[in-house]
Amino acid sequence: MMKSRNRQWMFLGALAVLLAVGLLSSRRPLADALYDRARAEYQAGHQESARRYVGVLSVLRRPTPFDRLLRGMLAASDQRLDEAFAELAAIPDGHPLAPPARIVAGQAELRRGRIRDAETYFLDAVRLAPYALQARRELAYIYNIQHRQTEMDDQLEAFGELQTLNFAYVLLWSKTRTVGWSPKADMPTLRKYVDADKDDRWSRLALAEGLRRQDDLDGAQALMDELEESDPEGLAMRATLALDRGDFPTAESLIASGSRDNPALARLRGQLALRKRDADAAVEAYRIAYDADPLDRSSVFGLGTALHMKGDETAAAPYLAAARKQDALFAIVAYAATEKGEKDPEVPRKLGLACAEAGRIPEARAWLKLAIKNDPLDRSTQQSLYQLDKEHPPQFAGLSRTLPSNSPDGLVQQGSLAGVPRQRKNGSTEPVVSPR
Repeated sequence: MMKSRNRQWMFLGALAVLLAVGLLSSRRPLADALYDRARAEYQAGHQESARRYVGVLSVLRRPTPFDRLLRGMLAASDQRLDEAFAELAAIPDGHPLAPPARIVAGQAELRRGRIRDAETYFLDAVRLAPYALQARRELAYIYNIQHRQTEMDDQLEAFGELQTLNFAYVLLWSKTRTVGWSPKADMPTLRKYVDADKDDRWSRLALAEGLRRQDDLDGAQALMDELEESDPEGLAMRATLALDRGDFPTAESLIASGSRDNPALARLRGQLALRKRDADAAVEAYRIAYDADPLDRSSVFGLGTALHMKGDETAAAPYLAAARKQDALFAIVAYAATEKGEKDPEVPRKLGLACAEAGRIPEARAWLKLAIKNDPLDRSTQQSLYQLDKEHPPQFAGLSRTLPSNSPDGLVQQGSLAGVPRQRKNGSTEPVVSPR
């Protein structure tokens, strides 16, 4: 109580000084001084004082984008979300603060479980500022928990062109394709997302897969019953559940009712064709799945197996070899995930070369960059990275050349809304550094 009263007196005293100064000077310097004070109070965790300064500031001037971002952050931290979204949306796309404003809005949506809306905001931030690391980090989280591998690959590849990924990030990336998913830790979060947004199909599909892996087939089926019958991934999940129950006629009927070009349905069609020893049908199905994602191990191995069954050993050999190369990664990734492996300076280089052998080029590049960061004098790894870039030019190479000195990225820290830009006299933002 005493601390709160002292803080109020401090606020009144500071405000009196600022107002006194304002009487002797123009209105604009007073407003700028109030903004700086509100910003400082917010960053110090004194949100009540920050609100008071912002309240006085609103009397002195029409809200600027700087004011709106701070007001939006205050409202979001107080769970006044409608007010927060209105303030943040009022910052136009062309302003340098638009990307962090979209990130704040996305983080607010993410905390209340509306992951589709969060994704839209983060994608807007990336559209406005392709160098926005924080937005790409948030998108990678969404795509990871929803098992959207291709989208996650793109975000982490772009991230890796802007900033060398740390060990934990690259290891997580490699584990998504190498190590089987253990769903227990993700289930409460996925349930929250589905409960918050019944139309969030990707979270629904991921939750159903988690329940299936935990042998709760009825729970997974109930989730699928709320999806449209024509949903292709939903059809694939329903067919998978039928296969788990041993109901092959139902599975075949569901698969036949869907598009032949859908990769998930094609993989299941290939599995059933192999079971019936119908090599031609299996090859046709697995080629569709493989063309959609040449790094999916089940599609690679399935296609090689189908060609082997057909008797075409020459055609089967490269696919079966590619599957073995993916399998070889497992042991290195498993070792890297141990305490000893994390401290082993050879691991990044070994994983970089192994990923390159397996055709996982963006991951290979990320590992090799990390190895060079750890040992800038390692000429062998530098040569490996040079050769990799020569043979496979980076998809997002231009991003590193677009990062301006006053990039708005880094203004907002994940989950905390801690970053607030300083307004310069010329109205621009201060140069910032990404918080990670």
